[in-house]
Amino acid sequence: MSLDSTFLPVINIGSTVALATGHDDVARRLMAVALPVGFMSTKPYVLARLGDTTTAMQLVSAMESNNPRPWFTDAQRATVRLAIGDSAGALTALEQSARSSGGLWEVLMSPAGPAFDPVRHTERFAALMRHAGLDVQTFNALRAKQPR
Repeated sequence: MSLDSTFLPVINIGSTVALATGHDDVARRLMAVALPVGFMSTKPYVLARLGDTTTAMQLVSAMESNNPRPWFTDAQRATVRLAIGDSAGALTALEQSARSSGGLWEVLMSPAGPAFDPVRHTERFAALMRHAGLDVQTFNALRAKQPR
């Protein structure tokens, strides 16, 4: 079976899997697709993880200044903050996302994935999970079963 590498779900899932498995070149190639500002994508996170924080923050800034502002903008900022190691900034952005769009922040990237490892065991993250109607123990158990 062949998947279309321009299909957004393939780009999003494929790039994060590529990062998690050490295939940065594949993640970089998948992220080469130009996306409009209003498209929800893992592109800012992936670019930040690949070291291109300038482009990642430019994408988030474009979302912030877009009218209408995409509902996932704060969640995008949070993923970039996670990628660069700013746990406090990531949690603040997630809390802003929760205030503006409820628990939808978790739609962008699964809370069971490795991106959230730096904040997974904090009380602030647990509160965000509960606010989104998610069971903290279940998601921590899912993450524990995944390869590191």
